[in-house]
Formats: sequence, structure tokens, C-alpha cells
Amino acid sequence: MKPSRVTLGGLVRLVLRQTVLALPFAFIFAFVFGRGIADFWGYYVVSLIFAEVIAFAILINRAWILPRILQVTRPEGNALLATEMGSFGLAAILGSLIAGAIVNATIVHGALGSAHGIAMLLFFTVNAVMFGVSFAFAIYFQRTLFYSTIETGIAFLPFALMVTAANVVGGRCVARFGLRFPMVVGLIVAAVGCALSLGIDRDTTYVAILPGQLLIRLGIGLVVPALTTGILAAVPSVRSGIASGALNAVRQTGGAVGVAVFGALMATDMVEGMRIALLIGGLLLLVTTIISVISAQVSQESTKWSARFVREFRSIPSSVRRRRPEVRRAR
Repeated sequence: MKPSRVTLGGLVRLVLRQTVLALPFAFIFAFVFGRGIADFWGYYVVSLIFAEVIAFAILINRAWILPRILQVTRPEGNALLATEMGSFGLAAILGSLIAGAIVNATIVHGALGSAHGIAMLLFFTVNAVMFGVSFAFAIYFQRTLFYSTIETGIAFLPFALMVTAANVVGGRCVARFGLRFPMVVGLIVAAVGCALSLGIDRDTTYVAILPGQLLIRLGIGLVVPALTTGILAAVPSVRSGIASGALNAVRQTGGAVGVAVFGALMATDMVEGMRIALLIGGLLLLVTTIISVISAQVSQESTKWSARFVREFRSIPSSVRRRRPEVRRAR
């Protein structure tokens, strides 16, 4: 596959097509999340930015990036299909992130960087790693360790039990220590689990795999109750249904992206692809840990500043606060 030429006519057609495709999304968002026609144009501008940026990211991948990847790797059969799907998926994700940054900087003025937006980003990352790791090891058990379908299900049973137990412990940690402690500890524990699993090869036994996988489930199980509580508590009760729907959408999207990326990396060499995927997953978890700590510190400083302002304002005598400046009449 050779790099294709991008023409001016093709770019014009792409822009016009995305301009039309953004219309139905704007209608849906305006009537579901907004006030109908009154909010249509605002949602249309946001939908248009996402549609155009994602389309250009996919175009760049198709015209220049993917052909060069195929020239170097030369995959065949299912590996070729997985490589193409993975490259287009990553291009769409990158385009979404760029579009989100543009919208956050120009239209919503930092609202996507709020606690709710950051929690959604963390939830997306956690589920991408969780589902990606589960998919990768299900394939590994069957194609490398030659487990049957039933044996693979039994092998995953300790992982499910660990997630269940960690969810219970995570809920109690939220009630006792707040949101920050279980979130940060869980992300670090999951990242350590990914690091322990990096030594996997074709001769690794199930017992050797178990500690790293249990740590990943333990960490994610601690994080999920804190994220869910934080997201649902950040919105008014009348919009809790919308928040829950957005939460499930982010969870499903993160899981789909994780499966696609892990599967694409494992297409040519399963073991080496798993190592790269686990390394990426661990780095993502560490990055999200840093983001959660920074966002918590910013929120804490903002709260302290607000409380200090209120204290200083209340310390002013009421007679001074109510006094209006005298205006001398011109004689």
C-alpha cells in the first residue's frame, strides 16, 4: 500500500460531507441534553469541530501513516486486518482528543477540565486497560497455554472474585477516607500489576501470571467506586440519569478502544504485543494517577481560597459592608 495523494477537491468534499454529518448529532444532543432548538447552534459547532478534526485525522492516517506502517511490517491475513483497524481506531481517538482540546480552549472555556470531565477521562482509561488486559489474556490462555474455553473461564474466576472484593473494599474506603485515597492507591496498584506482567513469555505458567493480574483487578476495583461516586455526586439529582448514561457510554467506549488497541498490538507477535500493550497500559495508569493528584490539589487550593475569601469578607463589620460611598453633589 503506497501513500495516496490528497487533492484539493477531495478535501472540499470531505469538509462538506462532515458539515452535513454533524447535523443529526447536533439535533440529538440539543434535544437530549439541551433546550432543543434554542441550543442547536451551540451543539452544532461542537459536533462540527469533532466531525472535521476526526475526519482529518483518519485522512492523514489513510494517506500517509498506515501505508508506511504496512511497508515496514508487511502483515498478511488477519494481521493485516487488525493493523488497519487498530491504526484507524487510534487515529479516531487522537482526533477526538485534539477536538476535545479545541472545544475546551475555545468554546466551553475549560469546562472539560472540571472534576466531572477529569473523572470521565479516568473512567475511560481504567476501562480501556481493564477490558484490553482481559481480552489479551483470554487469547493468551487459549493460543499460548492451549486452554480450552471452559479452562479459560475457570482461569478468570480469581480475577472476577478479586474485582468483586475490591469493589466492596473501595466503597468502604470512599466512605471513610473520601474519593482521593482509594483512587490514587488503586491506580498505583494497577500500574504495579501491569509492571509485574511485563516479564510474560510463551513459557510463563498460570501461577506466575496470577500475582500481576490480581493486582490489576485489585487496583481497578478500588478505583471504580470512587470514580462512580465522584461523577454522580458532581451533578444535580435531576440530571443523575443523564450522568449515569454518560458514565456507561464512557465505560463501553473505553472497553471497546482497549480491546481494539490490545488486539492490534498482538496481531503480528502475540507475546511481544502483550508486553507493549501492558507497558502502555501501565503508563496510562500512571499518567491518570498524576492527573488525579493534580486535579485534587487544584480543587483543594480553590476550595481553600474560596473559604479564605469568605472568612475575610465576614470579618469586615456589617456597617462597613453596607456603607455606600458618599457622592458629593456638584454645586
